Amino acid sequence: MKYMHFNSSCPYAGLANLLELQGAGTEDYKIALEMNLPYFLHYDKVTGYYQAGPSLQSAEWFDLYLNPRGFRYIEKICRKAQLFEIFQKEKQGVMLGLQVSEHSRHAVIFLEEKEGKFVFLNNKWEQSPEPEYLELTGTELSSRIPEKVVVGYLEPCEAKCINYASYYDEAVRTWESLRGQLHRFMDEVQSVDVLRESMNRLFRPLLLDGLTMMQLLEEEQLVLMLRDIRNRYLEQLRKNQPIRLADHLDCAMIDKAIAHIIKLISRKISDGSQ
Repeated sequence: MKYMHFNSSCPYAGLANLLELQGAGTEDYKIALEMNLPYFLHYDKVTGYYQAGPSLQSAEWFDLYLNPRGFRYIEKICRKAQLFEIFQKEKQGVMLGLQVSEHSRHAVIFLEEKEGKFVFLNNKWEQSPEPEYLELTGTELSSRIPEKVVVGYLEPCEAKCINYASYYDEAVRTWESLRGQLHRFMDEVQSVDVLRESMNRLFRPLLLDGLTMMQLLEEEQLVLMLRDIRNRYLEQLRKNQPIRLADHLDCAMIDKAIAHIIKLISRKISDGSQ
């Protein structure tokens, strides 16, 4: 059993558990560091969300770690009724997300069907009181997944090297774009609903996932800076009233934090790091 070691890492702990089933043991934080996850930032044009760290959890990103090691992540979208067929075909090692709240899912791994129940490995923190295995009836499983389900599993492939240059370039451009978006957003009075909607869309990449990734890189001064910004930001949201964030947050400090991250990425580019 491979456990979670950083915030929101259930898909990466899941990837470590899928590899464990293949006899290739590792940990979620090792995967993140070895694939250079802390240096990536992506803008999803469909959702309008900026994504960093553990929010990057599709085959495209997993393969950055897997391909050099002779694996690839096969990702499929299926309907509920097809899910059971995939379980029967793959036997074990199928990752999917179970609904834990209206807007939140948790990655688990199907292991087997036993005595009329589907057994899943629960990617969790080691000290969490949650069970390591979940046993769900077909009805219970159906109630915790949407009509269309994204599933994934590993498949052997020919090993190949990854060139990270385009990912670093994208990250620099996207951090610059996000900095501009944050300035424009913070400079205007926003309603409570808009403020809450913006938490994941605009602020999460810097103040949650970005903070987590900088912890992995042991960028201690930057981590302290991001924690301070995050605490001030959450303090304003707790007021539950329309506000102009620029009146309460230090925009210069946000610029400094993003500039530090861009500097780290630029260093990777100049070093020709792979």
